[in-house]
Amino acid sequence: MWQSVMVVLSLFLASFSSVTMVRAETWQDYLRDTHQLLYDKRQEEARKPLYLARDLAWQEGSWSGSVAAGMGFATLRDKSEARRSYAVARDIASKQEKWEGVLSAGRGFAAIRDEEEARRSYDIGRAIASKQGSWEGLLQAGRGFEGLRDFKEARDSYEGARKLALQKGKEDFRRFERSVRFPTATLVRRLDLLEVAPGLARSWEIRDDGTIDFHLERGVQCFDDRFVDAKAVFTTFEENRQTWMERLDIISVEMVEADWVRIRTKMMPATRVLPSFSLLDTSIQCPP
Repeated sequence: MWQSVMVVLSLFLASFSSVTMVRAETWQDYLRDTHQLLYDKRQEEARKPLYLARDLAWQEGSWSGSVAAGMGFATLRDKSEARRSYAVARDIASKQEKWEGVLSAGRGFAAIRDEEEARRSYDIGRAIASKQGSWEGLLQAGRGFEGLRDFKEARDSYEGARKLALQKGKEDFRRFERSVRFPTATLVRRLDLLEVAPGLARSWEIRDDGTIDFHLERGVQCFDDRFVDAKAVFTTFEENRQTWMERLDIISVEMVEADWVRIRTKMMPATRVLPSFSLLDTSIQCPP
């Protein structure tokens, strides 16, 4: 769901070594400048490129650009503009029938604690996913509802996802069963451009050498009733070694204890790579 947004955001991490702003030509360029200014704690200066980024994203009909802009305004604690950005992103995605974009907007609303708009987004996204026969979309909607503690809607979404996955065949159904039943399937949740909150990891410690120790939430299960532990995290990273290791600048993943994973990164301090662990395509799964 956040994939298109986060691919752009993860690229910003590579630009942290330089504080020089480049001439912006696209919304991605303006957003990259915004991110650098925010990281440098130059909040007021960040507003101009952020508005320009959003304007260009709207002109292009880019829901991912509008969501990313919303996250920028959320970083500035401007809930009004963040809400406006997420609302436009939802409208764009709805017209394009992109459940990913609608649910992404919903997560944005949830992050700024606008539960009414988040729920509306999850309803719309679920309807689009159902129409398109996407069990992945129904699964993501279910996680959204579960995050709002609307367990009835979450159960309905999960059950719909299960039925669709079963209809699609054994491979899809196995993927569904390996999926995590929890409000998020990533180690951390992204709240805005800089701030993250606990996800599957209830806490973490960051060392100066680029190492992050993640302590996992206990009792989280996949749909096949197995528990999510350090082995699940290790296995998922190994399965995605070629893409994840490079994108997240990871050197190694180590199982320390059943609920303790140590990840060594190339980036120092590791706080700069931590937000990328909220990427949708780093969703943890139970082992095959």
